[in-house]
Amino acid sequence: MSPSEIGITHNALGLLDIPISDPPPPYPSPELAQAKPRLCSIHPRGDIAQTRMPAQSLLPAHSPTPSFPSAKISTMTLTVDIFEALSDEHLAQLGADGQARNGPHCIPGLHKRALVRYFRPMGRKAYHAALFHLMVVNFPFALIAWTYLFVFTLTGTTLLITLPLGALLCFLDLLGARAFARGELALQTKFHGPLAYPPPYPHKPIFQRTRSPDREPSAAEIAATGVQYETSFYKNAYAMFTDATTYQALFYFLVIKPGITLCISMVLVVVVPVSYVLILPAPLMLRFVRRLGIWQANVAVEGLYYQVT
Repeated sequence: MSPSEIGITHNALGLLDIPISDPPPPYPSPELAQAKPRLCSIHPRGDIAQTRMPAQSLLPAHSPTPSFPSAKISTMTLTVDIFEALSDEHLAQLGADGQARNGPHCIPGLHKRALVRYFRPMGRKAYHAALFHLMVVNFPFALIAWTYLFVFTLTGTTLLITLPLGALLCFLDLLGARAFARGELALQTKFHGPLAYPPPYPHKPIFQRTRSPDREPSAAEIAATGVQYETSFYKNAYAMFTDATTYQALFYFLVIKPGITLCISMVLVVVVPVSYVLILPAPLMLRFVRRLGIWQANVAVEGLYYQVT
């Protein structure tokens, strides 16, 4: 067969023109054509799945970019799997003890425990006791104590020039201050706590003191009372007039307690009814009232029981 019969001709330079039926280069190398790469995709359970991609995706960068539907599907699958894995990991909620717990029912349980803990003061006696004292008992008691001590202090010091009458009024004034101090300490320690000053708080005598240790009590006194009390009116009156805690009680009931009680009562009269009507802020209000009560109880104990030097 001659060259002209098979389509081979000579060009102007005398070279042979051979027809080419293969596609133009570049061609993928045999190694790349045989390679079957794998792409790792993350699944929600944390395991790694192998996804095969076509070998055509490894063509050189200068080759024409073909359309690879399988590559697009694999990329979308990888993205969806990653987001599903992240969402499943973040569904693990913290329990009440702060440790991680997995499960589909963690979020409702956590919300329920948070609500129960938030509304816990509604069923606690200590919170309602503090509110009862500050709203019902505190203001009338402070008003009675302030009125009594103000009247007797003013009249006693004014009429002190007339010794019998002025001295009597001053005696009743100091006696009332010590009696109100004992009542105030009993109320504060009953409705509020724990306080900064550890109990117990033994009752200070209102008027009659214990007997001095330098004098031996009689057998009848020990058998009758078991406590050595001073029987001299003069010594008891002198001890009351010279005791520093007596004048601390006067200062507390005339100066400190009126301002604290008035401010607290005005705030609670406005806040408490609104909180109970709205229900939701009621537990927060009860926590605030209890802390406020503990604070003013510490002020009372410090001013009435401990001697300021």
